[in-house]
Amino acid sequence: YPVPGRVAETLVSCSVPTDGSIVDLGCGTGMSGEAIRSKFTGSLTGLDISSGSLKLIGEKKPNVYSSTHVANLDKPLDMLKDGPYDAFVSVGVFSYVEKFDTLFEEIASKLKPGGVLVFSHHVAYWDDDRRGNRTAAEDLQAKGIWKIESVGEGEAYMPNNPDPAENCKRIRIIVLRKN
Repeated sequence: YPVPGRVAETLVSCSVPTDGSIVDLGCGTGMSGEAIRSKFTGSLTGLDISSGSLKLIGEKKPNVYSSTHVANLDKPLDMLKDGPYDAFVSVGVFSYVEKFDTLFEEIASKLKPGGVLVFSHHVAYWDDDRRGNRTAAEDLQAKGIWKIESVGEGEAYMPNNPDPAENCKRIRIIVLRKN
């Protein structure tokens, strides 16, 4: 599954400080966190809707995240008190978000000027503007809050999955930078 590594590489190419503060939205059991931690030494906060996943991180990967919190990405991220942050990331999670206007405003309010949101998203979800994801990003760009810096070419989501229904899926890596 190459996407966590690709997102971590994108953080590097976006000049996020190696000792910067990063929030992993939908961190699950820490796969993306491990990829980020391999390149960054600063604070890494993990958020996930599943307390069970966060418990597994604490047991099996105790040195990946500086802190973890249960969070619903469709609601205010009030648990994030250590900001502003250098970057937010999300790997394979935004297809579950319902309220992108809420989420993107929350992220923008907690990012440092020049900070980035780097996320993977299914090509069709972005292109078809499902649940208003692209519109929410474009609205904040129109308001001068951030810039849609990069919408990557479609790339394989899980190229080695033996199930043809899965290995044909394509994602984009998208970068939004706060003004």
